[in-house]
Amino acid sequence: MTRYTWGGKSPATGFDCSGFVQYVFSQFGYTTSSIANDVRDQGVHVDPSDIQPGDVLCFYSGNNYVGHVGIYIGDNTFVHAANSDIGVVTTSLSVGYYAQRGYEIRRFGPSDRDRTCGLMVPNHARYQLRHTRKSQCIITQKDA
Repeated sequence: MTRYTWGGKSPATGFDCSGFVQYVFSQFGYTTSSIANDVRDQGVHVDPSDIQPGDVLCFYSGNNYVGHVGIYIGDNTFVHAANSDIGVVTTSLSVGYYAQRGYEIRRFGPSDRDRTCGLMVPNHARYQLRHTRKSQCIITQKDA
């Protein structure tokens, strides 16, 4: 398990939620903020009906403030640095705490290139991030 560390931005030190998103996207040349609330103002807004794997979910914690971020991976699931008890995990948007939170969706991606990149997401789960011609990043879990 990759541990949760407040302010953490690397597999060696552990991650907080925005540090995890920042690390993943930096592996592919994208810059995101290390402050969850600021990520909401980056990338391109996405309508919930158009959510795609690789989109960043910015969860509201009250008073229009984003207190948590993660990366959507499809099937109503996202990967994120959750907390110090469980570290980096995948979580359903359908049940529990996150089913009750409002969120903003942001998309980061290339303008017109098509390339495939391998990615090892910390916590020993394997994910692949692929850039598509539709200017989006897609993250999928690889088969073990």
